[in-house]
Amino acid sequence: MKNRIYAIKKGKKPGIYNGNWKQIQNQYIKGFSNPVFKRCASMEEAEEYMKAPISGGLQKRQQNNKPEHHEMELIKDNITYSDKNPNHLALRTVLLVITGHQKIHEMNKPGSYRYLLIDEQKEVSLRLVNVSGLSNTSVNRSIILGIIRAVGQLQKACRIKLISNTTFGYKKMLAEKKSPNSDLLKELKQLLLNKGHVLEVKINYADISYWFNRYKMYEPLNPNRYVSLK
Repeated sequence: MKNRIYAIKKGKKPGIYNGNWKQIQNQYIKGFSNPVFKRCASMEEAEEYMKAPISGGLQKRQQNNKPEHHEMELIKDNITYSDKNPNHLALRTVLLVITGHQKIHEMNKPGSYRYLLIDEQKEVSLRLVNVSGLSNTSVNRSIILGIIRAVGQLQKACRIKLISNTTFGYKKMLAEKKSPNSDLLKELKQLLLNKGHVLEVKINYADISYWFNRYKMYEPLNPNRYVSLK
């Protein structure tokens, strides 16, 4: 792969680098919250870019009637992960495995949720939570409540790989369509936007079973196993 010049204004180590994109990304960008960087055509362009102030948003400039590579800053108007967005690739990856339940044969039909947060890179559990006795709820509503709580525990912007036992109204949240849980979906979406998180959502019972068994989520949880997420 041809080496290119990259100017990093905000990252683990700001500077101008000439090399392979993957190596530069892993060494100087990945894991850094809200990095700002740009691929440049020449060293002169990189030096000029580094001297200029950081802009407030994305910009496109015209050169020979062709758009120049724009300054890449965190885009907060989209909560769906894309492997074509360099900013998304630079985010810390966290796995969120969550299930929702409801005891429909009991009085008030109480709901519950349990979730597991995992730092995918370090392969360590960050938070194990089991909440029951929720009133006036449903399976989907229980799951959304759990996701809101889990996302609120993440201090920095993350790529959240979410595995659940239902779609919980995710597509309606993206389209901002009305649903029985519109109030919670709106709250969740705003929380994701405010914190700069992006989501990947899938339904996979085999994965849920694997992770819950691995971290003994089907057993009573020991508070001493909790690990603070910083």
